[in-house]
Amino acid sequence: MDTAIRRFLARGIRRSAVVCALSATLPAGVARAQSFPPRVIHADTRWEGTIHIDRDVAIMAAVVEVAPGTTIRFTGGPATGEGPSILLNSPAVAAATAESARLLLQGTPQQPIVVETPAGYPPGAISAGSDTAASIVARHVIFRRLGAPRGRDRARPAVFVQLASPTNDLWLNECRFEECGPVHAEIIGPAASVEISRCTFRRTVGDRWLVLVGTGTGVKVVADNIADAGLLVQCPQVLLTGNVLTGETASMAVGGEGFEGLAIRGNYVHCTTAEDRGRYAVRCAAPGAVLENNVLIGGTYVVETAPARVTGNVLIGRGGLVGRFDLPGLQTGLGEVRTTTHHLIAELPAQGVIRDNLFLGPAYAALVVTAGVRSLEVGNNLFDGWGEARWAVRMLRAESASAVSFVGNACGGYREGCVAVGAADARRANRADGPAEAGSADRPAGFMPLTGVQPAATRFALSAEDRLLTRATTVEQVRRAWMECYRRAP
Repeated sequence: MDTAIRRFLARGIRRSAVVCALSATLPAGVARAQSFPPRVIHADTRWEGTIHIDRDVAIMAAVVEVAPGTTIRFTGGPATGEGPSILLNSPAVAAATAESARLLLQGTPQQPIVVETPAGYPPGAISAGSDTAASIVARHVIFRRLGAPRGRDRARPAVFVQLASPTNDLWLNECRFEECGPVHAEIIGPAASVEISRCTFRRTVGDRWLVLVGTGTGVKVVADNIADAGLLVQCPQVLLTGNVLTGETASMAVGGEGFEGLAIRGNYVHCTTAEDRGRYAVRCAAPGAVLENNVLIGGTYVVETAPARVTGNVLIGRGGLVGRFDLPGLQTGLGEVRTTTHHLIAELPAQGVIRDNLFLGPAYAALVVTAGVRSLEVGNNLFDGWGEARWAVRMLRAESASAVSFVGNACGGYREGCVAVGAADARRANRADGPAEAGSADRPAGFMPLTGVQPAATRFALSAEDRLLTRATTVEQVRRAWMECYRRAP
């Protein structure tokens, strides 16, 4: 992955030069300062000033360059529903042998480009037609009120692009999205690339700010973004790093069988929901992925599904969740109840390594071991239930004990013990916070007592989120602070 990323970055530098050259060499006949562009654009065009999109505008096999300081306004359609679109409509078949549509929004910090739908108009969008190919490059752009709601937790994408040609790219850098639906890319071209970095997503419409799907094997990097919703990745060769996601729907849902080259490294995800409704911070259904050096907090599950390698993470449960057990048509008499995070990792890999992690805070059990686990090493982790969790490890079946190797873990702060084995063991769980010898009935082999918590570091780690959201600190600094709480090497 690292070699591929270096190739990608080098490719990005070359293509940035191409973009700059293209901006300087557009044909003399290019239309400028079009207040109301034509319905179909076939020739390379430059937009500047204020551009009004009052009905769909289609970019065919052409380049539309947008000058710094330009404002693009969607001002068409009824007061409700979905507004007009800038359509990226080069046919995918033609794009294989000819130039596909390209939208270049090259703002600057001093003169950002604004793409917005004013109040009183239905939200517009930048969208791809069916079976098309296009590229979008956006830097220092403010996107505002794009992508209309589509029912509960869903929205029309603010930006939707199909990267069907090998030369197609989606690059978003230093952009700001406000009251927008997700950025959605379908990556089909074998070498098509994605880079989304240092963007912010606020008051997101729907439960996702980013969707990447497809089979294209070009490198995709999503780095150092701040968002208040979740992302979905179902494609190969993706690096997620340095992102800060916090909100009721904040989450990373990644992969599936057959997707290779996936890495979730150094992210901060805080699912702030107060409801026990199955939400999570991470779900990684790609067994070969890497989950490494992240800080993950909250949800019914912190990690709903884990890959084969989980190392160096801080996972923190939450108490005070509200669950409802009176379902429509089923009156249980329980009504609203108070619960906690169920598990810090709910579905462990069939085989793999869980090493050098902190498992902290309220949960029924930090780890739950099911019959599907065949060979798992759990080593050098620290479990602290803060006096609010029941077990560190819950083995649902006695035969699961032979499938898990515990080595060098520390454990404390669990109300009912460290490791519980079998359905009947809730009342006689092994404990790891007493003075017994390692390997005894009171402390299972592979665990030692928990010592050395640093209160000052704990306070810093708990209060770091505001600084993350203003880029005043980094995810790695916060992760290290948590490790220092427990005197662990980073």
